[in-house]
Amino acid sequence: MQSDTTQFQWALDIGNTSAKLAIFKGKQRVFFKQVFHPELEHLLIDLEQEFTFNQRVFCNVSNPHYGPQAKDWIAFTGQVEPHWQVDYQNPRSMGVDRVAAALGAHACSQSKSVMVVDCGSCVTYTWLNHTAITGLAIAPGRQMRWRAMNTFTAHLPLIDDKLEFLDGPSTEQNLWVGGHIGWLQEVLAMCNLFLSYYPIKEIIFTGTDAVYLKDFLPQNAQIVEGLNLIGLKVWLDEK
Repeated sequence: MQSDTTQFQWALDIGNTSAKLAIFKGKQRVFFKQVFHPELEHLLIDLEQEFTFNQRVFCNVSNPHYGPQAKDWIAFTGQVEPHWQVDYQNPRSMGVDRVAAALGAHACSQSKSVMVVDCGSCVTYTWLNHTAITGLAIAPGRQMRWRAMNTFTAHLPLIDDKLEFLDGPSTEQNLWVGGHIGWLQEVLAMCNLFLSYYPIKEIIFTGTDAVYLKDFLPQNAQIVEGLNLIGLKVWLDEK
């Protein structure tokens, strides 16, 4: 049974590992959930029983041929309104999730110069300077570091990404340090590097692994969950 006759905007971000979905009523986000890919179809079916909609948008970096089955979904391809500028050698090759996150940063920040650090399967660094979106870097993500060490060696195990710091030296403990602490220090060092190069006034961290930065946030930094989804809503509102 649907909640009321109010119509909502839906935004769906399909990443390499999971999908995130938000539902907005005006400027308010009334629903947010992150699921693995096999769970997405059932989630959409359940939500259609509860929420009406007037617009639904999705972006997809996982599989360009995959998306919601219903025809009423609009695919965000990274094409933005003329007042936005994608400063990239080939603007069409910038990940649609990065473009959406930059639009979201514009809505979430009072600053005109913001760097978005998206901590997902890869870590992407994207600079929004007024309305210019510039790609700065792409690096391996937290889980990707462990998977690479397992894949490209003969004997190193694949450790649980939720593994806590272990007491005493062991292969597992060493892998945890290299993967987690190495990733954390690299992200912070990259932020400092870009702050020294560009007139960045604020940093917004987003993505699944951003939670691990909550105790290490640089000055003028914040974590915004589902920033890409906010950006997709911005894009809908501008259409």
